[in-house]
Amino acid sequence: MWERVEKLMIKTGKTWAETAKLLDISIGTMGMVKTGKRNFSRKILYRIAEAEREAGITPPEEPVNRFPAGFQEAHNDLAAMTEADRAEISRLGHKIVRATARVNAAHDELMALHQRMGDVLGKYPFGSKYNLKPLVNK
Repeated sequence: MWERVEKLMIKTGKTWAETAKLLDISIGTMGMVKTGKRNFSRKILYRIAEAEREAGITPPEEPVNRFPAGFQEAHNDLAAMTEADRAEISRLGHKIVRATARVNAAHDELMALHQRMGDVLGKYPFGSKYNLKPLVNK
């Protein structure tokens, strides 16, 4: 990616600051891309292609991969799903989150009741023979 910007700067004779202004990005962003700490967004790549065309440079024709290498397989898998299935998975995910919250609240209430019962039984000499232990190890 950076090679395209360098070629554009050479062809147009623009400085870093002028090129950054042309692409509507900061000089810091350009520096991070040059050092490999960041990539250009699709929007910036489009701006670069437009600037290349205006400068008489033919931009590369290969499509820009918008996903990091590790995410491409997941993207392909999701693309194979129907919209209806994606919507159903989303609805089910939301239901799972709500049900999990209710289960966690019920668990907390159960633990509080269990503790209270132990406190009440602990007042009496025979209370220890019921040996209340926590229901869940913490």
